[in-house]
Amino acid sequence: FLKQEKSTNAGPDWKWMVRLDPLEASEKPETLLVIGAKERKEITDVVVGEVWLCSGQSNMEVSFSAPGCAVLSNNPVVSKEAEGVDVPQIRLIGGVGAVVPVPQDLLFPRAGWAVCRTESLRPFSRVGYFFGLKLWKQLQVPIGLVNVSRGCSSIEAWMPPTCFDTREDWKEYALEVGKIQELYRDLKGYGDREKEGVFEAHCKSRYGGFANQFLVNGRPDLSKTANFLTHMLAVYASSLYNHAIRPLIPYAMRGVIWYQGETNLRDRQYAIKQQALIESWRALWGRDFPFYLVQVAPKNGYQGLPEFWLEQYKAVRAV
Repeated sequence: FLKQEKSTNAGPDWKWMVRLDPLEASEKPETLLVIGAKERKEITDVVVGEVWLCSGQSNMEVSFSAPGCAVLSNNPVVSKEAEGVDVPQIRLIGGVGAVVPVPQDLLFPRAGWAVCRTESLRPFSRVGYFFGLKLWKQLQVPIGLVNVSRGCSSIEAWMPPTCFDTREDWKEYALEVGKIQELYRDLKGYGDREKEGVFEAHCKSRYGGFANQFLVNGRPDLSKTANFLTHMLAVYASSLYNHAIRPLIPYAMRGVIWYQGETNLRDRQYAIKQQALIESWRALWGRDFPFYLVQVAPKNGYQGLPEFWLEQYKAVRAV
């Protein structure tokens, strides 16, 4: 690629990796050539620039095709940006999909890079896009945006399991890691009473209030089993880390933008959890990359928001 030639051998697990030397940013499309013993692949339209990871909960996940935004309404501010977009210097990839909380070694995200145009932008993060657009306008280098976010998710779901070994009062989270993996594997074999017990316990748990909408006369509606499981996979410790973050390591990136907090709004340990998440991701990538947090926006019904803002502030000061 660009006159660089690198070689390596696959390991016993058939995996291999090479690292290119640093390259100058360039929006000129190039071809990456990969040659194996029996196969040859050409990856075309490759540009060189900055890659940013966009993560968090629904604040980051909400897209241009979500209800209330311009693609489906007449909001002139957003529609101006979403419709008629054609910015080949910005590339998009992402989408969490169906969560698998068990550590896996599959390629993620599974879709390929897409040039930033109206159709590829419709399902993409609005916050991520506007951030990338501003970067591109200011830096004039290609920008790649990787969106891995999930509505309702807790910060604990994005933290690696090793974080929960650092504090005695986080042992419950360490137990959750195995609990959600076991539930994911075995739920189909549960009887109705077992499922009801699991879902009732979840509704009474730390972040289970959202799932109360799946109750009928105070009992779990088993026709909503998939809804219960989806919510549990969004809030249980390390579930989203194992599904969406672990497979990305050590993909080269410039930094992270993070917009999350409603699920943890009353959490007075949020600052140390945010610090633990940032420090653990940096350690796993082996780079002290920038990590930008978005202050949770005011909304009717958000009780304790000033206290949460203080938690976010303390996290920023700590890292």
